[in-house]
Amino acid sequence: MGKTSDIWKYFSKSNSENSAKCLICDKNLACNKGSTKGLWDHFKSMHEKEYCQFMNQEEVIMNQIESDLTSKIEVELAQYKAEKRIDIDGDIFLWWRQNGCKFNTLTRIAQMLHCIPSTSVSSERLFSKAGIIYSNDLRNRLSGKMVQKILIIKGNLNKVELAPLIDNEEEDVEEIDSDDE
Repeated sequence: MGKTSDIWKYFSKSNSENSAKCLICDKNLACNKGSTKGLWDHFKSMHEKEYCQFMNQEEVIMNQIESDLTSKIEVELAQYKAEKRIDIDGDIFLWWRQNGCKFNTLTRIAQMLHCIPSTSVSSERLFSKAGIIYSNDLRNRLSGKMVQKILIIKGNLNKVELAPLIDNEEEDVEEIDSDDE
């Protein structure tokens, strides 16, 4: 079962499943193939005050979640820094297996950064990307450290989710006004 849109707090589904009734103004709107884009457009344009209140609530909730996550990561990082350092000859993988449960977020980052490729394909890709960067006339003055940073970012960019994916609904929705007929 998919996620239910928050717009349904302000609309009720009709029996036909292809239309919805606005709970504020009693207008019937079509929602083709389950799309809620038209409902959002109606809510935003026709009920601006309620829309602004809704968006402010959502913003407060998102800021609180972001703040909680940031402070959780900061606490976890401070705890990690307070840990005794591993010896230079120590086994880093063994350390993470023993201590990883204390640092959930950092453990996932460490697994990504300390992974060992099982084939030489990824190494060949890395050298190929480095060659492309150095052969580019606009980048021929980059330092080795900067190229290393670029390669690390390019290599790990697909492993990290920078932001949640947004599902844009482009379905057309037409108004159904039973009062005009």
